[in-house]
Amino acid sequence: MKQEHQQDCPLCKTFSPFVYADYEKRKHFYCGGCGEFQISERAEKKLAEASIQWRQQYAEMAKKSNETSVLVIVVPSVPREPGVGYPSLEGKFIPRHQLPR
Repeated sequence: MKQEHQQDCPLCKTFSPFVYADYEKRKHFYCGGCGEFQISERAEKKLAEASIQWRQQYAEMAKKSNETSVLVIVVPSVPREPGVGYPSLEGKFIPRHQLPR
């Protein structure tokens, strides 16, 4: 079993437990305030600088994680189309069996 750590939730700032995932490139939070989610290291840094509305939006999404899928927040690495900016963050629900461990 992975070692549990604690810090302020990057979404709601509630002191929350998490475990590292994906070779410590992600954190899997079990937040009492907004629920369960995974967040990449890069996405966590971006959210720290983002407006409170972004954090609230992802906190509301995290509340919808359930026994079959979990919210994963990442900085997407997609090819950029000409004339279109890069998306800053992406949050989507991933089936539990597909989550990086």
